[in-house]
Amino acid sequence: MLTNSISLESAKTNTELVELIQKDDRVAFYILYERYCRRLHGFVLRYIKQKEDAEEIVQEVFVKIWESRNKIDAYSSFEAFLFTIAYNTTIS
Repeated sequence: MLTNSISLESAKTNTELVELIQKDDRVAFYILYERYCRRLHGFVLRYIKQKEDAEEIVQEVFVKIWESRNKIDAYSSFEAFLFTIAYNTTIS
């Protein structure tokens, strides 16, 4: 049943997924994580050159996303928001 739910939700837009995570939908959060974790890791890795540190930063970024899910503007670019958080986390 969970696989069907993930399949259906993975076709949703970022806006729809953000709206769902604002309602504490963990499947939607997982889909956003899967959608962006590799790209985000590569992005962070370009700055710090340490694979393990980049992995930790990506995890930290997604924890921040989950913790601030109710403050995210679902109608703004989630991708830009995500990469901004990643950049700021990386340089701090």
